Amino acid sequence: MPFEIDEAVWASFLSCCKRFGNTQMGIRVADRVMELGVKDPSTFIVLSNVYAGAFMWEKVAKVRKMMVSMDVKKEPGYSCVDLGRENEVFYAGEMCHVMKDEILVLLKDLDEEMRRRGYVPDVSFVLHGLGFKE
Repeated sequence: MPFEIDEAVWASFLSCCKRFGNTQMGIRVADRVMELGVKDPSTFIVLSNVYAGAFMWEKVAKVRKMMVSMDVKKEPGYSCVDLGRENEVFYAGEMCHVMKDEILVLLKDLDEEMRRRGYVPDVSFVLHGLGFKE
């Protein structure tokens, strides 16, 4: 390449390896990224996910320790629902909404209806329990 490959390019390679299931190349790229040093929080997350997907728990722990030592925090995922004149924002893992119980019942009903109609969720990228029923 006519330029020095930086963290963003390596992280892009890493994401592609994860996305297309090339675990062996993903591990090699992840190891290279670790050698170069990581600064971007999203790179830490992809690194951790690649290692977890390969069941390399010691390396996952190393990445997580680096994140803690560098005070890197991942922004939680969220969904925003437009209710006409107002918006509701729901953050991943948030369980303190006033209508939590009603929302969870509705989501359970929707999940059951979708599965009844043949929907099968793709949980191939899920690396920890999220309550999905296989």
